[in-house]
Amino acid sequence: MWTVSVLVATTLSGVLLADVYPLSFLPPAQHSPLGPPQLCRQRMEYCFSYNRRSSIGPDDWNRVCDTSPCFGGSNQSPVRIYPHLVKYFCDPNHRLGYPPRQLVTGLLENDGYYPKIAEGTISDIVLQGVPGYSDCSFRLNSLHIHVGKTGSRHGTEHRVFGKRYDGEMHLVHVRDGGNASGSVAGQAVVAVFLSTRQGQYSPQLDAILDWLINIQDYNGSDMCTEEPCTGAMESRMMSRMAARNACPHWRSGSGSCGGSNVTFNPDQLLPSSRDFYYLYGSLTTPTLSESVLWQVMMQPLRITRRQLADIRTMETRFSGLSIADNGNHRPTQPLRGRRILANCCHKKW
Repeated sequence: MWTVSVLVATTLSGVLLADVYPLSFLPPAQHSPLGPPQLCRQRMEYCFSYNRRSSIGPDDWNRVCDTSPCFGGSNQSPVRIYPHLVKYFCDPNHRLGYPPRQLVTGLLENDGYYPKIAEGTISDIVLQGVPGYSDCSFRLNSLHIHVGKTGSRHGTEHRVFGKRYDGEMHLVHVRDGGNASGSVAGQAVVAVFLSTRQGQYSPQLDAILDWLINIQDYNGSDMCTEEPCTGAMESRMMSRMAARNACPHWRSGSGSCGGSNVTFNPDQLLPSSRDFYYLYGSLTTPTLSESVLWQVMMQPLRITRRQLADIRTMETRFSGLSIADNGNHRPTQPLRGRRILANCCHKKW
């Protein structure tokens, strides 16, 4: 049984901790001692696959556009979390979340890889409580959901030892003044586990997931092939996509390409317990840029089996394939010396 240690205001070599970490006693997440973060910005649209046997599957994402420099980095995500190896703090005044009553609007669409909400007014809301970055503003950029293929025991990207969940929702934020995936700590992602067997019920998440039946078809850009996206092949693929691009998913506004406009409260998409693990890491899709401050919520949210099925039956950008065929989560990556920290004041987590 691990114990939760309470961090109090003490001095370290004569320096008050509150002077080092203003407004919170939580230290910031640190990158791997084996190598600094590798940054890989996306220059264009590209195809990648979750099929482990594909030439552009998760084990070969180094062959996907712009991804190679980050593929073998020391700060990759997702990771396995072993609770007994985590460094615990308890700052009861540290609240990770959003202004509790602020509503935003966005476009819910089938991205071809996952259900996604973006655009609209979601960038108006700012994430509060990122450890070590209390003086920075991280604006909500998008949210999406990862699940496993049909029959899979695990549907999450991050894994917590001894626990099994069906999905993982990511709320992606961009830091003001940074360069998103092109900056160290340019992004903050909050991960929320989803389960059909346990967890807190969220009426807000429930309302969003009930819309998924309306976006089963993929109506975005040209369908993908299994071809690697490198060199001359990259140019040919992008020219082909541009020539037949009727409704690019990254700018399919107003619902005209199958999306649905939704209004929601982001703070109600987080569980009532704001205990969380946190670490430094990367995007979990190409380009895999190591630019992310991860906050992984400990308490899961409850979804229904029908809602999980609606996610899995969504069409992908690969002809004849749905999310159910391969899932849409990346395998876990080694920590390579990184320390997982946690703000946790409830022993049951």
